[in-house]
Amino acid sequence: MTLVDLAVETRHQIALVDRWIHEQGSLVHARTRALHPAVRERQGMVAQLRQLLIDLGLKRRTKEPLKLHEYLQQRTGDNGQPATPVEICE
Repeated sequence: MTLVDLAVETRHQIALVDRWIHEQGSLVHARTRALHPAVRERQGMVAQLRQLLIDLGLKRRTKEPLKLHEYLQQRTGDNGQPATPVEICE
């Protein structure tokens, strides 16, 4: 299994654990009053995924913020009228 395959599988497992945790309604086990073990396991999987992504050479990239005039042009469109969300996304 390649690093990419491991990263994809780990991300999928994290999504499944996230869904299960959200279905529980609380991060704390009612009887033991401690975090669900799945929460701790999820943290381990996230750390593993992070390390896999680093090993693959992937770095977090941020999107360059728009200049004010670019933002205003997107909001108003070319005709000076407010743009619809569809026009902004295109």
